[in-house]
Amino acid sequence: YVATVTVTPKAGYTLTGVGANSMTATGAMVTHGAGSGATLAVTANFMQTMALVPSSNITKVPLGPGTLNGVGPYSGIEKVINSPGVAGNEQVPSYYIGSTEVTFGLWHSVRTWAEGRTTNRYWFQNAGREGHDGGIGAAPTVASNEPVTTVSWRDVVVWTNAYSEMVGLTPVYRDAANSGTILRDSRNGTAGDGVTNAVRLEGANGYRLPTGVEWEMAARWLGTSAAIPGVSGTVTSPVTTTEGGVTYFWTPASYGSGALNGTDAEFDRVSWNSRTSGSMTKDVGGKPANTLGMRDVTGNVWEWVWGIGGVSVETKSAIRGGGWASDSTSLPVSYVYPYAPTYTNYNVGFRLSRTGN
Repeated sequence: YVATVTVTPKAGYTLTGVGANSMTATGAMVTHGAGSGATLAVTANFMQTMALVPSSNITKVPLGPGTLNGVGPYSGIEKVINSPGVAGNEQVPSYYIGSTEVTFGLWHSVRTWAEGRTTNRYWFQNAGREGHDGGIGAAPTVASNEPVTTVSWRDVVVWTNAYSEMVGLTPVYRDAANSGTILRDSRNGTAGDGVTNAVRLEGANGYRLPTGVEWEMAARWLGTSAAIPGVSGTVTSPVTTTEGGVTYFWTPASYGSGALNGTDAEFDRVSWNSRTSGSMTKDVGGKPANTLGMRDVTGNVWEWVWGIGGVSVETKSAIRGGGWASDSTSLPVSYVYPYAPTYTNYNVGFRLSRTGN
């Protein structure tokens, strides 16, 4: 008999490294007696779909106001200009950012691989939850395409290194106090706790968290038009900047990502929030995309980022975007909440990023 194996990626992912008819079985024929059978196990790595964000000069990127730690006003991207160690005219290179939030299915498969290594194994403080109500560390279910939650910033930093190693990329996060050792242990208070000293290895092509600036730029980018692909109408009162004689449009700081205006109706159209979610997480990618093709930037789960501003800011751990229990006050693209790197919650997850090299 002939067995046909079809590998189909979940929504938000693309399959790489597996060509048509590239799988072969050992032997040309399998014989078996009545009632017996054979199982073919196929393992494939699914690479997260990423959106490319063009290079921009942050002095020309639109400013807030927004809300920092629930108290305003906060000047949005302007914050990075006055952050320690960041030059006011810093050019933000192009970079990639995930089209969706990381699912529990992907989180679980990478964590399982990482903890099963005999050499250079990984350790995690938190095993993660499937959406808002899954069992901690339980096997994926039919809800595996919901975002992973209940993971700390420390867990995510280490997990992105594991994902990078798993797919053959160079891990980004290193221990600055230990000769740049790859961070593989997110447990709190472990001896020689390297995550406390986490730094980025410049030029590494692995997965990482977006910086606060990168996250906000991607959330607000409209390009050379105030129109959003697939959406009737244009963004009301967009912010504009000019670089090289070209005018660029940006979503105002008080809107949701991909929204035409700042009304509750538009927040509801683009996000799973306290009015639309039914008090639960949803499968990633269920709401309309922003201009870059990113979904759930606003709502579903809050997303960990690297810092309030750029790479060198002192406060490294913060969440952005609002979640399934958020109302319109915390959904705007400029809203930022710094949190301890050990914090976990069933409405906090993350989105991946990669340097655009």
